[in-house]
Amino acid sequence: MERVENHPYTWHRANLITALVATLASPAASSHLLPILKRWLTAPRPEPSATMWALRDLPIADEEAAKHLLWGLRHPSDEVKLNAAGALARRLGGQPHVVPPLVALTETGPSSSTQATAIHALGEGWPDAPETGRLIEWGRHQSSTALRLVALNLVFKAAEPRDSSAFRAEERTWLLSMLYHEDYSWGPWPAADLVAACAVGNTEAADFALETLKTNGRTGGDRGLAWHLACTVFADDARFKGWVAEQLASKDEHSLILYNLGAVPKQWCDDPVFAQALRPRLQNDLAKLASFGSAGLATALPPDQATTVLLRGLDGMRPYGVARVLADKYGGNETVREVLTGRLRGPYKQAAPLAGVAVDVLGPEEGFAVLVSLLRQPAGAGRNQERVVVAEAVAEAWTRLTTTADEFGAGAAASVLASYDPAELAALCTAVEPHPLTWHVDAVINAWPSQPAVQDFAEQLIADIRTLTSGIPDTIPVAILRSYCTQDDATSRDLCAKVWAQLGHVEPELREVLTFELTRSALTLDELVEVLSEWEKEPDSEVRRIAFIGLVQAIKRHQKTHDQTAGTDVITDQMQWLVQKIKANLCAYGPDLDDLRQLAWTGMLMLGDITLIDGITERIGESRPVAVTLTKLPEGAIDQILVDLIAEHWDRLRQYFGDDLYQRLDRSSGDRTRSDADSRHDVMAALATTAARFPSIAEILRHEADTDPKLREDPNFLLWAKQENRGDETVLRALAGKLGATRHSWANQVLEAVLDRDSWAVPDDTFKAVLTDDARTDPSGARRYNRAKLAAYVELFPNDAVSSTAFRNLEAWFQDDETHRAPREWDDTLALALALAPPQDLPVIFLRVHERFRHARMTHLLPTLLNPLMRRLRRDAIAVDAFKTAVREPMGIAQQTPLFEIEADPIAQQWPDMVPAQRAYLFALALRQAGALPHHEVAAVMQTLTSISPDIVVDNPFTEWQGPLRLAVLDLLHG
Repeated sequence: MERVENHPYTWHRANLITALVATLASPAASSHLLPILKRWLTAPRPEPSATMWALRDLPIADEEAAKHLLWGLRHPSDEVKLNAAGALARRLGGQPHVVPPLVALTETGPSSSTQATAIHALGEGWPDAPETGRLIEWGRHQSSTALRLVALNLVFKAAEPRDSSAFRAEERTWLLSMLYHEDYSWGPWPAADLVAACAVGNTEAADFALETLKTNGRTGGDRGLAWHLACTVFADDARFKGWVAEQLASKDEHSLILYNLGAVPKQWCDDPVFAQALRPRLQNDLAKLASFGSAGLATALPPDQATTVLLRGLDGMRPYGVARVLADKYGGNETVREVLTGRLRGPYKQAAPLAGVAVDVLGPEEGFAVLVSLLRQPAGAGRNQERVVVAEAVAEAWTRLTTTADEFGAGAAASVLASYDPAELAALCTAVEPHPLTWHVDAVINAWPSQPAVQDFAEQLIADIRTLTSGIPDTIPVAILRSYCTQDDATSRDLCAKVWAQLGHVEPELREVLTFELTRSALTLDELVEVLSEWEKEPDSEVRRIAFIGLVQAIKRHQKTHDQTAGTDVITDQMQWLVQKIKANLCAYGPDLDDLRQLAWTGMLMLGDITLIDGITERIGESRPVAVTLTKLPEGAIDQILVDLIAEHWDRLRQYFGDDLYQRLDRSSGDRTRSDADSRHDVMAALATTAARFPSIAEILRHEADTDPKLREDPNFLLWAKQENRGDETVLRALAGKLGATRHSWANQVLEAVLDRDSWAVPDDTFKAVLTDDARTDPSGARRYNRAKLAAYVELFPNDAVSSTAFRNLEAWFQDDETHRAPREWDDTLALALALAPPQDLPVIFLRVHERFRHARMTHLLPTLLNPLMRRLRRDAIAVDAFKTAVREPMGIAQQTPLFEIEADPIAQQWPDMVPAQRAYLFALALRQAGALPHHEVAAVMQTLTSISPDIVVDNPFTEWQGPLRLAVLDLLHG
């Protein structure tokens, strides 16, 4: 079990999980394993960044904190890793027993980001340890952006003076290059200040940063970095201040929407001309959302103008920040105080949004009385948002007053506290719905942790995933831990144990393996239901799907066995539970509503009981029968399991729902612009994926195509029609017309169908005509082809004259001046290059494009590189030989081709000994994935690679993983 949790190699961990689940047939093993397996599966709160950071000073045993923080270093989220590393250094820095596990993580990963965060922890907490200096030096020259930035940041922070002289020449060049490439994302890793240090006094960088801002990044520059430089090291350059002032004065209110105006340097705001340009923008912003940043920036205006702008902002949508700035900065202004006082003493609608400043403006006694009066208002008195603001203000004020009373003894604070019943206030605050806003939760738990209402509130929130919002820190577990981890009563211990239990899950891919194995295991049904009981809260859709379908199958089998012994009149407890879950999720809401509704329909059809949907209507908006969508996010693929079940039960569904069935299967029918015919079309298009397996559906589609011309153009219908009509010309023409519609995808069924030459009963000349007959001749006499069709053409007919011309044109395009080039798309450009380039040029093309695509913002393009490369290697033995030669002699590959030339990595150039292993690994991996590297050759390659240097960091573009070579070579065994 320790190896499952800590071993760096995922395949090995998956195999261990399979072996462990197989032991569940033993009662002794089962009783010991089940709690652990459930902990591995329980991941309702998947982004514990805030909890990791809180562990820096949470009053628990160091050993317990270290266990959770080391787990955090292996978490899939880089933000979680960095917070864990920072907290580990803060809490345990200098303690020598922590160094070995951190050093082990830098050696084995399991990924380069884990290696980077381990070095970050060492550098922050153990800067003088011998291992720290060695690992920082090692990280400085690895190909991983995370490792480089972490190492260079530690070097920078330790330098005196703290400027670009801390870096080597090649490091300065590399850091500055980040300004020029927005697609070379650095994620959460420290980059901005390092780039800024290297940009000081660099006029070329200043010119490019300004151009990037002015052109909105059309030259490829990083807009975020350009803005950071403008507001820091280039703040004295009047051109930046002038450009920002122009944007502020423009009529386009979105002109600076990408940038944080709160970062504008004070020296700009001190300029009266700039301040006047800033005023209308702030006035407009504060009249709308009234963000804290804009409210704070208003203080840059002269006091009379600032108060005028801020007072107008009190009527904005969320005037909380405005009220706070007015109370803190301008509370002595008579007009400001009069307005704030008047509103706080006024009706609920005016007073509630200003609840956060009530005690500051009115004083403890009257201010708290106003807050309690607002809190006691009935739920319908205002929006939930105002109720949340009031509850937060009451709880924060109670905590402030308690602290004051504790510090100074009896007085106004103590008198105020004695006037109110904490049980009543706790009950009223916890009655405020924490969905969708949770602003009050932390303050309420902190104010009255011993109140039963708050304890019940906390327990409910631990299991409530509705409070989670992507991109917003999940602070509820932190509030619970801070309030209860020092208490010794049973309730407090239980609450903390439930929070800690959410920090032991394994990664999604391992949860998927574990769930699948559990549904096939020797567990009793009760045990299976218990261990998978959190399936609805599982954040990964595939894990959730495997768990639910496995539960349906198991419960269905159990009910069938029960029926044979007790008769069909009695429904088992497990079946009743399942039916309740299905009914609830037929009308699911929230971010996962489509997935949960699809699973509910899947379960309903697997049980064969369509009546489960009876009487269930939408609870939000117009009351109408609940519906489901047949496609899955994010790429809109068909939910094939559900669609197959619909096809299997089609006759019953049509009989039960009649013509309403199409709206039932098209949740977007809530869109009033869609007609019944649109819904029918989409359902039929989805059903086309099942027609080859369900003759009755095929017959329906034939009739439907006669009345719905659009259906005959749908890709799913055409893919079925290809089989139906044995690949005739009509279908080929229709499918060819769909080429290019699906891009940047690992699975492009239309393209694969067109490229399957043997499946088409069409002569070559006809095939070529289909792909080229819409070409046109431009004024220069050159032929212009549809690029997607031409990409397919050259793969099918690489030796044809059209293909030869296309390749010459491609080479000429790359040799032309960049400023004169017509734009090209990655997918068709790579398809041409990889289909037509001479075999000896393929390795370097692969390297060059991979170097671009391995960066975080470019990985979505990897299919456009790897799919055509795999097709070439699977059909071209000479290309395979070129790659095998490249594995043996990675530095001897041909590099003369002009295609996809790229600037050399300045750091890698200074460490040439690493390059051969990195190249050889990529070439061997491509061969293995193409099925062109037999097992006996794999062993030799692995031995060669690991003998060079197992510590080198490499990339696996097929899995988008980056980590040490010692782990990467194992992937060659599983190609």
